[in-house]
Amino acid sequence: MEGLGWRTVQDRGRLIGPNVIDLAVSTQKEAVDFGKQQRLVILKLP
Repeated sequence: MEGLGWRTVQDRGRLIGPNVIDLAVSTQKEAVDFGKQQRLVILKLP
């Protein structure tokens, strides 16, 4: 993920829309500070 490095998918919730990635963070403040962003994502399939 551009600027964030590699991440591993933990779940694929059905409430998350197409072209949306929901990142887990430690606190609500961290989530608010990060906000909604558009980034380049490259998928590596098994």
